[in-house]
Amino acid sequence: HVRAVRGHAWADIAHDRTYKSPFKVPAPYLRRVAGLAARLEGVSGEISRIHEDLRVYGAHYGTYIEDDEAAAELDTLDLLLGLGGGRDVKLATKLGRLVNTIGEWTRAAGTLQGFAADRHRPARRELGKALCRIHPVRSPGWLEGQGHLTYAASEPEPDLEAVIALARTHQDRGDDKEASEVFRAAFEMDPTDPDCLRHYLEFEMYDRKTSEPARLAGPVIRTACERCRKQIEGGVNLFGAYANLAFFHLWLREPQQAFLALVKAVEKVNAAYKLEEVHASLSQLDRVTPGFEGYDALYRLALLGLAVRYEDAQALATLKGMASSQGGPIEGPVVILAGGTAPEVEDKVAGYGEIVLKAFEDFAGTLISGGTTAGIAGLAGDVGAARAQARTLGYLPRGLDPFTVNVDKDRSRYRELRGTDGKDFSALEPVHYWIDILTSGIRPTDVRLVGINGGQLAGAEYRLALAMGADVGLLQDSGREAVRIFDDPDWQDQKKLVSVIPDAATLQVFMVPGIPWPLDGEDRDKLARVVHDNFSKKKKKELIKKNKN
Repeated sequence: HVRAVRGHAWADIAHDRTYKSPFKVPAPYLRRVAGLAARLEGVSGEISRIHEDLRVYGAHYGTYIEDDEAAAELDTLDLLLGLGGGRDVKLATKLGRLVNTIGEWTRAAGTLQGFAADRHRPARRELGKALCRIHPVRSPGWLEGQGHLTYAASEPEPDLEAVIALARTHQDRGDDKEASEVFRAAFEMDPTDPDCLRHYLEFEMYDRKTSEPARLAGPVIRTACERCRKQIEGGVNLFGAYANLAFFHLWLREPQQAFLALVKAVEKVNAAYKLEEVHASLSQLDRVTPGFEGYDALYRLALLGLAVRYEDAQALATLKGMASSQGGPIEGPVVILAGGTAPEVEDKVAGYGEIVLKAFEDFAGTLISGGTTAGIAGLAGDVGAARAQARTLGYLPRGLDPFTVNVDKDRSRYRELRGTDGKDFSALEPVHYWIDILTSGIRPTDVRLVGINGGQLAGAEYRLALAMGADVGLLQDSGREAVRIFDDPDWQDQKKLVSVIPDAATLQVFMVPGIPWPLDGEDRDKLARVVHDNFSKKKKKELIKKNKN
């Protein structure tokens, strides 16, 4: 309607009064008309963009909600549905969709079972999804669920989400031919819908055992990435949007962006089944050739997410098989020292050496860093050399070029070096040390990461630590990623991300496990007791040593 009114206004002014005018219109007036046309075109374009954004938002509304918001919303919907005698199909569907989203399949089925014969397609879709989750494949209950999905996906108004869910049921029962046809149908309905595109390409690559479909779909994948970002901007389908971006960037040969997207998906996940599906998809991609750079880090990250966020026993068992086989388990407390190692920032990072050494003066635990002599990794080596009670572990790729990287092989500095399968530093190293931490029985919430400066890889370390649940303290004004992360809309509001004054005493306090940051009155008292106890133990040791001499 807005565009129709705009068109009439343009026709009256620009066409009838200028081009059909009985007199020659002066040039200044023509310029004003042209300027008006440009402004109206801009308005038309903005209207179209708003319309598209609202369409994307509406299509995924309710597919993600924070835990506290979910509880409040469920209480409200339960109350309203009860007041209506449980017969309002739209309210029941909204409730069913929400509980399906958080993985409460039985509750969703119970809410929607009374609408099993209703013509409301969204209700049948949510009921079908729930039944296919509750019951074993091919069982009567599962077949009933598939029947509801078939109805919701049928003409004349097929529900796109139901079509994708139906395709996955065919895949679950091993009917790859039917799954391929339904996935293709969903893709043809909306080629740039992120869910449609991801599942279609994923199945095509899995079925053909080649990554060629992703290579050919590059431009379409780029458009789907834009739609994912619109969902994130609108605050809907957050886990799904980040997970889809992870796959899309992986397929576009952009491993760094893929890793960061999956890290955020792990941080945002609100139901275990979602990470299980991501892990299953990554497992299938292992069979395609040629493979994708960065795949191994994503595969391990999905397992880490399941183990950390949901204490998944199977994921933890798999991770134990990936942990370092030599050197024994990591012992707490654990501090990760991450940051800049590039030649151009080495002097700047080295300038924090005295602060770092003093902060670790009484540290007795495990210090993890990069295992080279460069930048922040070199500072960790300095700590290892000066503080005998600190067990320094270096994580680095086994395939490093010895002519371009100086590995710190001095055992007085790094007690142990642990290798990954990479040829250069990547996300594999931080993922690997988190596997070792977790499989050693250490809770991520008891881990501290101290960051100074840092480039893209250090930025990934900071974000991974936050997603795992660790406290991340970045030295104030130290530059690059240690500053930029506070302006990153994905991470800037994290409670466990803090800017630490570059002061040894402050840094020492931050590294004390079990003390939340920033400190309140009770925490300060607790810290004071810890500091006093440590001081007393230190003085006692000095006296014993003095008496022996």
